[in-house]
Amino acid sequence: MVESGSQSVSQSVIQSVRQSDSQTADEAMRVFEAMRAAGVCADAITYSALISACEKGGQWARAREVFEAMRAEGVRPNAITYNALISACEKGGAWERALEVFEEMRGEGVRPDVITYSNLIAACEKAGEWERALGLWDRMREEAIVADTVTYSTLIVACERSGQWQVAEALFAEAKRTLGK
Repeated sequence: MVESGSQSVSQSVIQSVRQSDSQTADEAMRVFEAMRAAGVCADAITYSALISACEKGGQWARAREVFEAMRAEGVRPNAITYNALISACEKGGAWERALEVFEEMRGEGVRPDVITYSNLIAACEKAGEWERALGLWDRMREEAIVADTVTYSTLIVACERSGQWQVAEALFAEAKRTLGK
């Protein structure tokens, strides 16, 4: 096993690849494989960065493969890992997969957060599933998770695109009241 300093460097390299639009998921995978060849053990942070790199590269199915490999190695996913995978599914237009990942997350006892719900709502919005988006928002509120600007904006767009103007207007009014903007 290689010391944690090497792991931090490898995670930073994967993060920089993930954050650069000019880079690809393939490059992040090469860094990951080199890291592994050097004996550095990957943790949830490393896998989350790699899943995000797949998301940026538009490869939601590959992100899922990385997630499954992580679990097979006994690395426990956290909320950040699940959020990265849900975001990859959302960006890839795989809204039903995003909902499946959400249910897996809950089944594993990992608590969703505002990012989780915002990504799920965005996935439903892109699929024209405005009623599901509102259902997720209701569930979010039942769990006392506070919506942010991204959540409200995505909900409003979902309703607007589906011709649900009154609902969109009510959400806008609530956002102004709740967020104070």
